[in-house]
Amino acid sequence: MKRIQYGMYGGPELMRLDEFELAAPGQGQVAVKVRFAAINPIDWKLRNGQMKIVTGKAFPRAMGFDFAGTVTAVGPGVTRFVPGDAVFGLARFKESGALGEAVIANETALALKPGNISFEDAACLGTPGVTAWNGLVDKARLTAGQHVFITAAPVRSAKRRSRLRECTALSSLALAARQPWRGHVPLACRTSSTTGPPTCRRCASVSTSSTTRPPR
Repeated sequence: MKRIQYGMYGGPELMRLDEFELAAPGQGQVAVKVRFAAINPIDWKLRNGQMKIVTGKAFPRAMGFDFAGTVTAVGPGVTRFVPGDAVFGLARFKESGALGEAVIANETALALKPGNISFEDAACLGTPGVTAWNGLVDKARLTAGQHVFITAAPVRSAKRRSRLRECTALSSLALAARQPWRGHVPLACRTSSTTGPPTCRRCASVSTSSTTRPPR
């Protein structure tokens, strides 16, 4: 099998497509054949060594968290999945590995892929979805009927917030720059606008902002 990995912390020039041997899933773990994977800022931050106090100094290190694929094996204690299940979710934080042909994930970090969502779309749900949920539900404690103002609407986590708003009966306003993503302004929101902050403060119970910076 092959995966993208690196032998030391640093820039993108260190990434290699190398052979590896997938370990058998352990207690509470699931082996998944990856169909699609997504890339997030956390991936290059880890590769650059920004979290090496957590990830340690063992190399080579695999890359990638978000993925979707098919279960090939389950470890002891796994009850929610069986081989053949279509799933999506997150790889283990320290080990990563979604940017490969197969990956080991914890059962608790996986969910069954809905039949009306492609593997490609499902692979993009993990980190942005958790980020949106943590912000709107866990931190902001929003309830049905409240209004949300989402800035930087084309950003993945902002899109997830818009979808999450639909699932939790929230109303939302979305603000996006007219360039370069002109076509993305409407999203899935009931209202989209390029209005200024005063109007947003009057209309929204909570304001969220999603920004991204290019990797260094």
